[in-house]
Amino acid sequence: MARKNRTKPEAKSMDFLDQFGTPAITEEPKVEQQVIVEEPVVPEEPIVPETPKTYKVKVTHPSLRMRRAPNTQAEVYGLITDQGIYEIVDEANGWGQLKNGCWIMLSYTEIV
Repeated sequence: MARKNRTKPEAKSMDFLDQFGTPAITEEPKVEQQVIVEEPVVPEEPIVPETPKTYKVKVTHPSLRMRRAPNTQAEVYGLITDQGIYEIVDEANGWGQLKNGCWIMLSYTEIV
């Protein structure tokens, strides 16, 4: 048998061209990273309703009812008949709460 002289096919260099004939990337591409710096979230101070300041009133009605709650349907606790000066510690809808917890209508008083 006759021997044919076979030559190996020439290997293409992949150093410069890839399989599609475009320049091959020889090193990792540099990826720019964008760093987003956010300012820390500082929680706002909670809104606390202002505590009512106490103040004094003079009773102007000769017989003012003290009630268990700030409305005219609430149970009557007693009467103020001395038209004296009393300290109001809280308010609700035109009513003032006394130190003893009872409520009086502020329309029958004047601020001292």
